[in-house]
This record gives sequence, C-alpha cells and structure tokens, in this order.
Amino acid sequence: SSLLSVLGPGDLFGEMAVIDGLLRSATATALENCELTVINRDQLQQRIEVLDPVMRLLISVLLTKIRNNNRIVSCQNAGSGMANDELSNSAIRIPDSFKSAQEQLKLEQDLLEGIEKKEFLLNYQPIVDLQTNSIKGFEALLRWIHPSRGLVPPDKFIDVAEQSSLIIPIGIWILHQAIHDIKWLHKKTSLNNLFISINVSSRQLDDPNFVNEMIKVQKKFSINPNLVKLEVTERVFHEGPIVLDSINRCRQMGYAFSLDDFGTGYASMTTLFNLTVDAIKIDRIFVNKVTKDPKSMAIVQAITTLARSMNLHLVAEGIEEASTAAFLKNLGCQHGQGYLFGRPQPLEQCLSYFKKSSAA
Repeated sequence: SSLLSVLGPGDLFGEMAVIDGLLRSATATALENCELTVINRDQLQQRIEVLDPVMRLLISVLLTKIRNNNRIVSCQNAGSGMANDELSNSAIRIPDSFKSAQEQLKLEQDLLEGIEKKEFLLNYQPIVDLQTNSIKGFEALLRWIHPSRGLVPPDKFIDVAEQSSLIIPIGIWILHQAIHDIKWLHKKTSLNNLFISINVSSRQLDDPNFVNEMIKVQKKFSINPNLVKLEVTERVFHEGPIVLDSINRCRQMGYAFSLDDFGTGYASMTTLFNLTVDAIKIDRIFVNKVTKDPKSMAIVQAITTLARSMNLHLVAEGIEEASTAAFLKNLGCQHGQGYLFGRPQPLEQCLSYFKKSSAA
C-alpha cells in the first residue's frame, strides 16, 4: 500500500465516491484523537437542489467533468464492465438547470438595462390613521415596466436583483425618487408631515456606502429624517455587523425603522428583545382574518398588547373591510394600510385621495 495523503482539520475524504457513485477502498488511520462528521449523498443532493440556478449550472458542469473523467480512469484501470448508465444512476443527480440559469441571467441583464433605460417607477399606497381616517403617509412600491415582458411583478425580479447585487443601484434610485415624490406631495397638499415608507433589503444595508447615501439624500432634499420610515424584515438583523451598524447609524440620524411582516418570521420576539425598532407592521395574513378566525384575532391582540407595552408604533397592512379597520381601531392600532383605503397608484393620482378626504 502507498500513502495517498495526510489530512488536517476541515479536510474531506471520500467526497469523490459521493459525487460520482464509484466504489473505492482505502484505509484511514487516525494519528491522534479526532472527530469525524459524515456527509451522505442525500445531504449533498438536497443542498445542490436549493442553490441559485446559475450556481447549480456551474456545479453541474464541474461535477459532470469530474464524473466523466473518473469513470474513464476507473474503467481503464480496473477493467470494469459496469455500464455507463449504471455509473450515472449511482452518482449525484444534478437537476437540468441550464434553462433556469439562462432565464435568470437574461433577467439580470434586463434588470441592468432597465436601470439604464429608466424602466422602473414607483406606486404609492396610503397609510391611514385609524382613529381619524386621515392619510399620514405612503409606502413606496416598486414597479417594472419592461418593453416586451410588460408589467413584471416584484416577486418575479426582487430576489434576482438581491442575488445579483443590482438591488443596490435600484435601491439608491428608489430612495431618491421616493423622497423627491413625498416632498412634491408636501407642496401639493400643504401637509408637511406626510411620511414615506421605503423597503430596504439586507443587501443594501450591507453596502458600506448605504449610510453615506442616506446622508446625501437628506441633504439633497432637506427632508426631515423622521418622515422617512425604512421597512426591513427580521432577517436583516441576522446578517452581520455591517447591517446592524448601518441600522444604528441611520437611527442616530433620525431615520425610523419598521419591522415588516411581523409574526411570520421564526425569531420575531428575539428580534424585538435584542434590537431597537420604532414600529412593527402586522402581516396581512393575520389582518385579513382578524374578525373571522379566533387564532388570527388572538395573535393580533397579543401583538397589539406587546407593541403598546414596548412603546412601539403599530401598522396593520392588508385591511380590506371596514369591519377589520373598526376592530383594529378599537384595539388601539394606530395606522392601517390596504385596499379599503386605497390601492397603490402613481404619484399624481395620489392627490385624489386628499380630494376624497376633503369632500368627506
């Protein structure tokens, strides 16, 4: 026998047998006390299948080359009569990811061109004081009008934008456009306390230039930072020190942070306990059923009590019926958002909300 290799902490052995499914034999001797972790084929397969399509394609190409090379060498050296299909069936299965990877890369390219060609626009949905039914602010919602794809739903491109880091230039444009637009509404309505809510992703907060961008936009538009609400999901609080530092520095400047989709994550209570946010938004999943489903009612009541005890502002999203708004009002929820009050609209059409309020 001959020495193949000497392994240290973190090294792998036997990985090629897992990848290509070929039988191998070797003796492994521990030279000192050590701890081994077994990784089986199913565990590796599951991780491959949840990867980004482009990464799956790259791994597919790499593993196919390794598998084919090892198959040839093994058959030549051992004179194996094992058929090619037998070898393929025993190897790691790589999904046919070429088409999905191609689609994602094309979408990324279209997104890049969309930024350059100014194909993005913002719609605004009103956020209402439930006690007075008066509009207090708007949430900025991104829309993409592609020349051939048409209106592309956000759930079809936001994740791709985040994975490719294109969300950073898109996010900068959203910040500038949304704050420009809320200042325009201030002038048109003479309501200088209207606020704007803007969704911010962990990828944006992880960008070292994010805080400087918030400083720049405040100076450019002379906006009161208290009127800019940055909406984040609880996932951002688990993304590392740069993200947390960005949040803390922005809050020190006066920007407020809202915890979006509250109640749907796996660690919302921990997030509230360990971190300072200014408001929480009750997810529409609970709001829609609050007057019909006892469980949803109990959850919303608990969230309301929690927010009040922690001195947190509360926004309920997804309100579609007057009975829902009345229930939330009686609970003490300050703000509401949903189709009952208005659908997302382009900036100019938002003025109609105030005309309706004046007429009422």
